[in-house]
Amino acid sequence: MKTKRKSAFKTILGFEYISVIKNKAFIISTILVVATLILTSFLPALIIGLTSSDSSDEETEKPKIAVVNKAYEKDDVIVKAITDNFNGYDVESIKSESDAQKGVKDGLYSFSIILNKPLEYNYITLTQSIYDTTTDMVDTAITSAYRTTELEKKGISAQESEKILSAYTTKSVITLGTDQTTAYISTYILVMALYTAILAYGQLVATSVVTEKSSRAMEMLITCASPSDLMFGKVIGAGLAGFTQIAVIFGVGAISLPVMLSSMPADLKSIISFPIESALFAILFFVLAFFIYAFVFAAIASLVSRIEDLSSIMSPVMFIIIFVFMAVIFGMNSGELNSPLMITISYIPFTAPIAMFARIAMSDVAAWEIIISVAIQVASVFILGKLAAAIYRVGVLLYGKPPKLGQALKMVFSKKARS
Repeated sequence: MKTKRKSAFKTILGFEYISVIKNKAFIISTILVVATLILTSFLPALIIGLTSSDSSDEETEKPKIAVVNKAYEKDDVIVKAITDNFNGYDVESIKSESDAQKGVKDGLYSFSIILNKPLEYNYITLTQSIYDTTTDMVDTAITSAYRTTELEKKGISAQESEKILSAYTTKSVITLGTDQTTAYISTYILVMALYTAILAYGQLVATSVVTEKSSRAMEMLITCASPSDLMFGKVIGAGLAGFTQIAVIFGVGAISLPVMLSSMPADLKSIISFPIESALFAILFFVLAFFIYAFVFAAIASLVSRIEDLSSIMSPVMFIIIFVFMAVIFGMNSGELNSPLMITISYIPFTAPIAMFARIAMSDVAAWEIIISVAIQVASVFILGKLAAAIYRVGVLLYGKPPKLGQALKMVFSKKARS
């Protein structure tokens, strides 16, 4: 009997695995993700190549700034200050205010500056954006020219005054814990991947159960295998297909990432890098999240007999997934990954996979916290697996109006009490 059950379980598992990996949506999504990774890896080098070729082919004319000097005897003081602060612009000194305005209107100048006094000027522009910070740069240039002039009056040369005024501080940040700046992008991508994978594979399992039930194939399957074998075969088969897809994507990503980083500026490399620890934890929490939610989706799906009823009965579970995703994104954006809310949801089975992963990737989490969270999730997988199998056993042969989850649980426990 045990040999027969093992054979039935293996057959169901193999059939589900093959069905998923042959599914058009599965194949297309895998190809799209892999193609995106490959394209992204060569994109920086392509952009740099196109930019450099364009700049070498033709010299583009620099935008111009007009300056009307009414504050200093010589124009070179203010012209130099403006030029130093507006790299990539040609600065012209003109005498007429009307020419300055006309030049802006005609598009000859990007903007014009009328310097009335050493620290007072008119800024002439065609349109003023709410995000325009040009006047801040003009303020800096005019202040610099004034200070240089005043220092020269006190016997300090232009070179010495420029050296004093252009002095800046240097800093080295020593992070003893986790640098959230460099970890943010990789964590965001992996959190989004976890969220998408949980939804996609959970719905895949649920749809598979309802499709078989709505076609009455379940009545024939139930005579060849036990409901538990059917459910576990479906869940594990879909899980193996998911792991296959992730292995392909991670494999391509592992090859593509170094190619992309090799053509990027040094200051961007650390921000976009994917630490191996984060990738491994992402895989661990995906496995746990998959089984937690797959068992729940399979159990809930067994209670309905029509695809149309699936969305309504799955709504509470979907709400939990969306809630934890939003909570984690809010925690990442605020930097408060060790807030009471984040700590709490790191130990709740349905929210822990995403929440604890984000905390590990972007904050300092003690080893015992990780162990407890993982242990709770592993225990939840076994408990939910048994409970889901019991609900599945009752639900697969129920047709008509789907019972509520509470009613299904009552049926399960009353059946156990009678036995």
